[in-house]
Amino acid sequence: KVWTSGAHYSGMGFATVRTNPDVPKHDGITMMAIDMHAEGVEVRPLKMTNGGSEFNE
Repeated sequence: KVWTSGAHYSGMGFATVRTNPDVPKHDGITMMAIDMHAEGVEVRPLKMTNGGSEFNE
């Protein structure tokens, strides 16, 4: 996910993901909570022209 506002301040994040591509459109979609400090989760700030980084990828 790109452009996550304030991710560098968050301990938890939420993602809506497709967990089963073989079922009709709205089936097979799951919303999950993600520990932003878990192994494999990376938060990279996107620098703005003023030097700040309110958005992340």
